[in-house]
Amino acid sequence: RDYDFHSQGWNSRNSREEKTPIRFFKRRNIPQLVLLVYLGIFLTILTVLILAGFYGKNSFENFYKLLWKYLLNFGPLFLILYLGNFLLKSEKELNTIAASTVLIIVLLVSAYFSVKPITGINSVKLDTFIKDLVNLKNREVIRNDEKIYADLAVSSYVYFHSKQKLMFVRPTEWRNRDYLFLEEIWLADKREMVKRYTMKNSLFIFLSGEQILIKAFLMKVISEQKENTQVKIRVEKAKSSLLSKTGEQNLNHFLIGIFSSTLSPEQVL
Repeated sequence: RDYDFHSQGWNSRNSREEKTPIRFFKRRNIPQLVLLVYLGIFLTILTVLILAGFYGKNSFENFYKLLWKYLLNFGPLFLILYLGNFLLKSEKELNTIAASTVLIIVLLVSAYFSVKPITGINSVKLDTFIKDLVNLKNREVIRNDEKIYADLAVSSYVYFHSKQKLMFVRPTEWRNRDYLFLEEIWLADKREMVKRYTMKNSLFIFLSGEQILIKAFLMKVISEQKENTQVKIRVEKAKSSLLSKTGEQNLNHFLIGIFSSTLSPEQVL
């Protein structure tokens, strides 16, 4: 009987083991796999876009500058958020209302300067330029079909303070009646321009301070001169500060156009 009992128990245990399915894989972290797949797809698409010149003529260099710009603007914000969260969790002494308030204030200050940088803009001169520009357009000295070209920083500032749209993308072909915005043109340079370039139709407009607008026709004449004058240096600098039209800007223009009917100058091409 003992033998029969043990043999029956042994047989029943063998039958259960035979019914148990054999697993050929270990349990994996599915969210991590999904994240890695998305990261691989993202890096592949990014590589293709860079090689295809999506970010301009020097696509890789432009992408690197764009990435570095975003890291400088928004990196400190996320770093402060991470460190604050870590300290509040690990150090119980800091887990107080006062410490949380200080962290929130630091985050708000960091966010403000991330969105609105304080360097590279002379607001006093640009405010004067805005007044001159509005006055010239009201007097129809500058017509609505005449475009004014300036770098991105100036274009953005002028738009967000006056809704006047300036062009910051280098045109494929310059129209003679369009204008280029120049800075740091001193009184001696203005006098020289009056002597050399005065014609029946004015090719430049003197603004307040050291700022002027010159027509594209005069810009071409100055650029072709062999003499390397101060005005020519400023003309070449202003031309080089204009951005080339890229696939990235076209995409931004398309996406912004879907969600908003009013475009900032950063989306006007």
